Amino acid sequence: MGKTVNLLGSDDFLFRTTVGSWTFTNATASLEPNTIFNPNYGSLKLTPIIAGSPVTASIAGVSSIIEDAGDTFQFHCRVQCAHGMSVLVSTENSEGGLAERETDTAIGIWTVCRSERLSIPDVGSTVTLDVDISMSGHQGQPIYLTMPFLFASFALFRDRFMREVFLNLPEFLRQTDLDHAELHDLPDYPLARFIELTTGLPGDAFVDYYLFEYFDVAGGKIDGDTTTLSTLVDPDAAEVDFLPWLSQFAGVILDNPSEGSTPWGNLPTTWQEVQQDIDPTVNATFSPSAIIRSTGTVTATIGSHSVAVGDWIEVEGTTSTTDSFNGGFVITATDATTISWDQTGADESAITNGTITILDTEWSEVEAFDPALNGLDDYLRWQVKYAYNGINAGTKQALVDSVSRELTGNKTVTITYRYL
Repeated sequence: MGKTVNLLGSDDFLFRTTVGSWTFTNATASLEPNTIFNPNYGSLKLTPIIAGSPVTASIAGVSSIIEDAGDTFQFHCRVQCAHGMSVLVSTENSEGGLAERETDTAIGIWTVCRSERLSIPDVGSTVTLDVDISMSGHQGQPIYLTMPFLFASFALFRDRFMREVFLNLPEFLRQTDLDHAELHDLPDYPLARFIELTTGLPGDAFVDYYLFEYFDVAGGKIDGDTTTLSTLVDPDAAEVDFLPWLSQFAGVILDNPSEGSTPWGNLPTTWQEVQQDIDPTVNATFSPSAIIRSTGTVTATIGSHSVAVGDWIEVEGTTSTTDSFNGGFVITATDATTISWDQTGADESAITNGTITILDTEWSEVEAFDPALNGLDDYLRWQVKYAYNGINAGTKQALVDSVSRELTGNKTVTITYRYL
């Protein structure tokens, strides 16, 4: 698949339902459904507050990926305004690097504004990136911004299939593409980028081809190194989904002890851990203005909300005279500004109202989480690798190893022969 990806989250560049993580100075921001450049992307409408001062759109803390260490980054977006502007785009990394570029926009026309390339030092970990877009000369006219894109300049050359195609092109075509990049024109490497764009699915197949390829020991196979093993025929490296197919060649019918039961061995044990591990999205949190318990029903005033009956909540940080309001509960009733749940305790009001967090993990997310028994993958691979219930069944080694797998300690197995 293609390696050039937008490092911005989808909310930060699609602009369909939210402005994402962008912040603004000297402007109010809203989603703009009509003034758009591409129907697949929304736009932001930035309404200046002070006509004579620059409007700035900023996003901070965008994380690179470790494979991009030593690369350079580029940012670009499209901007439109009814008055000509000067747009300064700055990118900065957490190691102190800074790159800037200024662009003059045409009146009423979508103009590409971008930064210069920003080097990312190889520090052995990811770095964070900040982007600032400063727009001057708008004269109070609304500014429209769409399609922001932050990407690693040379990520496309990590695409193995693209490299193979590119290297088989005539030399003069490759050199023309490289010359274009050296001139810092955009898009750089236009031919290579076109190849990357059009070879996503063949690239996936090409990767699988290399992963499937089998090597013997003389060809570089090392049993303890799964990167040298074939993901098609070596059970230590094969995808778990391939194992039922692979097991047929060893005469093995896979034993799966979790079949027919609910294998929740890997699930977190608390709602907090469920939220962190299964549903890492940010949950809505409210600071209630009042919490009152009356005859076993607690009512909290949280203001306008979209909480529904049946939702789970976590109440934290409350204090009271007699009985705590803290804990996890199911919502039993709501209205425009309050939510209620059942909780035993004295009739009283909270002294400190704390916070209420909506736990919005859905059943589909729980099902998608790997709920298999701990160690199940290793057990399935072991069955295929040694075929002790297949072609190697009944041997002394099969008996000893099968028993040893269930033992602890030094796993010593002694066989006592009894003759009739």
